[in-house]
Amino acid sequence: MTTPNIVVDDTYPGCPYCEQKSFVKCGSSLFSRCNKVSCGGEQDTHTCPWCGTKAQISCYIENLSAGKDL
Repeated sequence: MTTPNIVVDDTYPGCPYCEQKSFVKCGSSLFSRCNKVSCGGEQDTHTCPWCGTKAQISCYIENLSAGKDL
């Protein structure tokens, strides 16, 4: 089994607001499916800044697609 990875370059300074270098994608929870990405992931739980869902981080990001924020 291959584990998907998002590789962050060593020169990336992190989020300009919170300085975190990891990412979380909302949508694995049974309660929310907004599927938007935000910085975070350094705790066991995360609150999505887009939809407000708080959930335990439980898996890897398997896919991403780029586009405008809706």
